[in-house]
Amino acid sequence: MHRDPVFQAAYNQWQDELEQDARARPATLADTAINAMKKTFEDGDARLALELFRGNILLGGTAVRLTEVDELEARNRLDRKRRRMKLERENRKLDVDEKTERYLDRGEIDMAGGLRNTIRVFGVPQTRRRWLGYTQALEELFRMNTDNRLVVQSFLARFRDQKQTVERAVGQVPDDKLHQPLDENTNSLTVIMKHMAGNLRSRFSDFLTSDGEKPDRDRDSEFVDDLPDRAALMAFWESGWKCLFESLGPLTDNELPRTVTIRGQVHSVADALARALAHQAYHVGQIVQLARFLAKDRWETMTIARGQSSAFNAKMSERSGR
Repeated sequence: MHRDPVFQAAYNQWQDELEQDARARPATLADTAINAMKKTFEDGDARLALELFRGNILLGGTAVRLTEVDELEARNRLDRKRRRMKLERENRKLDVDEKTERYLDRGEIDMAGGLRNTIRVFGVPQTRRRWLGYTQALEELFRMNTDNRLVVQSFLARFRDQKQTVERAVGQVPDDKLHQPLDENTNSLTVIMKHMAGNLRSRFSDFLTSDGEKPDRDRDSEFVDDLPDRAALMAFWESGWKCLFESLGPLTDNELPRTVTIRGQVHSVADALARALAHQAYHVGQIVQLARFLAKDRWETMTIARGQSSAFNAKMSERSGR
């Protein structure tokens, strides 16, 4: 029969079909694998796509069984959950920093410290409800203290304004101009800031319990320009303000009538604060004027620009709804 031409033709056709099917099968499997990988990529499972790639012998390796796919999907879900939890932890840390900064901006140093201490003991709140619980508890804890700090808070706000004004002005002056006075009878920016910080360190170290003119203060040395660069200047500057803010942080209006001494002269706490604020403001004006002169064309106005008063007033009226 194998010599029969009809049989021979049918046999040859059958062999051709087997060969064609054998050649087509790998291509079909490859198409299936590519489609599966494409879907996993679209689902965001890059690791599963790689395993499928290897499993279909496109990169070598063994085929991925169904149980292995399930395991990979579970592993990917776990990884995604871990990444989400890490991001949430980072966001909650930012929340702590932002809320603390908001309290500091309002001069509520006790609230900022209370929040930090609460977080240190109990951990970062996990939900918005817990956040509300934390802040409400803190506000209740400090309510009487905050309600009784109207004048102190006002002093704090004005001191912060003065400090920020100096930093904005000096920030516009090149480093090589920080030590340049107008003439031999005037002080440089560095000297004025050094004197302001030295005054604050003396007045507000042990504010309520010791004389404001400390025995170890060398006032004359504050007018010697010996701070080598901007970094040294700003470090000394911050040290003075740190004494002020730490002393005013726990202060309440009840303590304003108390007395302190400066060079042996008796002053109420309220008067001592007013004196300190006036002293800082006096030198702030000097700094802004000198910085404006030294910055030349680089200067950017820090208040209402010339000729813009009406526009600014209109803008503020619109903002306030008047």
